[in-house]
Amino acid sequence: MGKSALMLAAAMMLCRVPTIQPVAAHAAPQTGEVSPAYAPNRILAYTAWDDDFLYLAVQINKPTLKGTNTEAYSKPLDDDAVIVSIQRDNDKTAAARTDKTYTFAASAIGGMQFYSGAEATPLFGSFADIQAQIDAVAKNEPDPKKQAEKRSEIFNRIVRYQTTPQGHLRPTGTALSGYTVEVAIPWSNIGGRPETETKMGFSLVAQSTTPDSPAVQAFPAKIKTATEVTNPALWGEIVFRNAPGTDAAGAIVAPRVLGAKPTIDGTLKENEWNNQAAFEFGERVLLSRNADSVTVTLAARIKPEYAPKPARPAVPLTTAPLPEFTAHTPQKLAPMTLALYRMDFQGDTRRSTPTQNVLAPDGRTLLSVHPLDGLGGWFSAERVNWHSKQLREVRRAGVDAILAVHRPAKTGKFAQNALNALASALDSMRSTGADYPQVGLCLDTDATFAADKEGRTHPVNALSRAIIGFYRAIPAPCALTVPLNVSNGGRRANVVFLSGAVTLNPDDVLTLRRRFAQEFHGRDLILVGNTASKETAKLDGVFGETKAEGFQFYAEGWIKIASVGAGYYAPDASDEAKTFRSRKTDATYRADWKEALAKNPDWILLDGWNDYANGAAVAPTMEYGYAFADLTKVYTRQWAGKDKLGVKFLAHDTPSLSLPIAGARGRKF
Repeated sequence: MGKSALMLAAAMMLCRVPTIQPVAAHAAPQTGEVSPAYAPNRILAYTAWDDDFLYLAVQINKPTLKGTNTEAYSKPLDDDAVIVSIQRDNDKTAAARTDKTYTFAASAIGGMQFYSGAEATPLFGSFADIQAQIDAVAKNEPDPKKQAEKRSEIFNRIVRYQTTPQGHLRPTGTALSGYTVEVAIPWSNIGGRPETETKMGFSLVAQSTTPDSPAVQAFPAKIKTATEVTNPALWGEIVFRNAPGTDAAGAIVAPRVLGAKPTIDGTLKENEWNNQAAFEFGERVLLSRNADSVTVTLAARIKPEYAPKPARPAVPLTTAPLPEFTAHTPQKLAPMTLALYRMDFQGDTRRSTPTQNVLAPDGRTLLSVHPLDGLGGWFSAERVNWHSKQLREVRRAGVDAILAVHRPAKTGKFAQNALNALASALDSMRSTGADYPQVGLCLDTDATFAADKEGRTHPVNALSRAIIGFYRAIPAPCALTVPLNVSNGGRRANVVFLSGAVTLNPDDVLTLRRRFAQEFHGRDLILVGNTASKETAKLDGVFGETKAEGFQFYAEGWIKIASVGAGYYAPDASDEAKTFRSRKTDATYRADWKEALAKNPDWILLDGWNDYANGAAVAPTMEYGYAFADLTKVYTRQWAGKDKLGVKFLAHDTPSLSLPIAGARGRKF
């Protein structure tokens, strides 16, 4: 096989669909009342764009599929087909195709063609036509450089697409009869890449050649017959923007792809297409106009008589008084690797809470490094899947626990939503037996005091409300817990880091611990303060953030904590010279870890696991891949293996004291 033929074969892999045998019919859904979401004739579509392609995905529910064209660049208009048309100049006076008209058509069983201009000229006649054009270039162009350019021009015009015989998925996972098409059309085939806010004429038609479906279902709805499919005056509009949303004039809004591009495989996956760019038509719309199926179903149900009875009197519970609290004394601790974990990223524009810390209003990124799976609706701390992925990577890197940076007073509803999503992710991982890190609290005290009416004059009230609220949300088995020995009360203690300056005296610390114990059945608190608090707060330990200063280690308190960081860059800070620390590839991170291991601390703190905004993330990123996560795994294993026995228990519920069994003396067991 010659070089040109090899290049053609590679290019065809981008657009050729798997061979699908002509289908006479799929099994129709069972008869009976049809839910609008699963109507037998329904069309769901998505749009998107970037500098290279116009992306479309169309999913059609259809009882019967019929067609004969299975090859690319064949005659899909003879079959059941999706027809997408673009009027580049948005000419609403044209009653027929013009030289600015472009159409993509895909058969339900795999065939495809792209048509241009007033005469609907096919892009290629067949695969053989493409090979003939490539051979002509090799024969007629002696200059190798120009020959390569002309071949590339041919390859760049090839439409990437995929068709699968699958309609809408039911909750059970089974698919309705129908088919799904995904396509990426090069802008070179449609007159070049548009500017932002460009509007074009647009129509999408589901054509049927079987009598059990309407011959034409279309957007816009004014297209009723096959002859009107080619009339640009009846088409709607599509507008190309940087962000999704609605258009006052009723145009379809195609959002720019800023992260991962859609995978053209004929399957609609979660988070692949932006739901705000979706539109639908067909029987779902028609049914919803007539009646709400849920309302009809509820109205038809028999409602038995119900007479509520007064509640039974509450049974009083006797509780033993809590033992007296005293200041903690030094004890042996299991060595742990902790990581600061940010929960203030919101990049999902579909949610009611506004976006934050991801994109500026002009579409500019606010991140110094970017998550490995890119930016999109999935990049949100309000999403359970986002936390699940982060937590799996945390454990893969050998990190024992995260310190969730919580700002309830600053971000309000969003902070609570993010905390609930984290808790749901932990519950899900526990129920499936997945490995997960323990979760402690890093409380943003500056935000807490700024929003609290009592301010810094009575910090105990503000702190206790925030700490108790956090640990109420986290499942108890997942909470970062330290077993205390008998000299420290023999209890289990949850961990709290305080991120800002806090003025606490010993009585304040004891009050916080008592309130927490009353709420959580005797659990104690371990309180670690920031370096800004080390001279005034009598806490269990002190930690410092590396930021631009680098490695930190403080021996104040009975818990010795070393902080390591990969680098730092805060682009919006006023004094850039003090807020930048180069990664030096990975030399900075390695040096911090070596210093930490040499200090032999009780705990090592990673500053921060997913701090993409300040360029400090050690989580997998687009810029550095898995390099820093893998390096973390190397050092966490090295640290865990420094003792002869590297096993450590993060939590247990074995009583520290137990009473002897009466009469057991001298008894043989």
